Amino acid sequence: MVKSFDENERDRIRQKLLEKGRQLFEIYGLKKTSVDEITQAVGIAKGSFYNFFQSKEELFFEIFEEEEHFRETILSDAVKTGIGAENAIRQVLQQSLELVANSKILMKMYEPGVYEQLLRKLPPERLNRHQENDLQAGIEFVRHFQEKSNLKQSDPEIIIAFFRAIFMITFHKDEIGAEVYPAVIDLLVDVVAKGLVDNREHS
Repeated sequence: MVKSFDENERDRIRQKLLEKGRQLFEIYGLKKTSVDEITQAVGIAKGSFYNFFQSKEELFFEIFEEEEHFRETILSDAVKTGIGAENAIRQVLQQSLELVANSKILMKMYEPGVYEQLLRKLPPERLNRHQENDLQAGIEFVRHFQEKSNLKQSDPEIIIAFFRAIFMITFHKDEIGAEVYPAVIDLLVDVVAKGLVDNREHS
């Protein structure tokens, strides 16, 4: 029989699941981490896990979403500072690339087969909501600098997809070469920031 928990116990156990789940996912990844290992680390029965999450994939995705909150903060900060488009793009890319490169959870998210596993296990509306929120935050950033500064008047969704493609470079550090990687990133950010702005006078 699955044990019931009071509200305080539920809050405590949920936080422990997020904490221990993160630790295990960071080490082993989604595929190699089992519900058994997570519940053993937390000290609850396996059946009790499903009082909190429908699957290990749901737990992983919640941890992933927590990790991705940095993006909204970075975009919002760039808008609030009142800087121009070129400096905003440089700031956002530098901060985002650094955070992605140093996040073990984000790295595990992009391991082969992980996204496909999430597609199979998570409710479609959960993924759709995440993607829509992600896209909307990006569109607001792009439109702000198109209207208030000199960001090129390309389709905002194309610019966002371009940024997403740039972030993929963080998963190829070894192929690029660890010794030159920082210089490559600096050059990439500089070229992209300059290339996405219209140097004509902005009316």
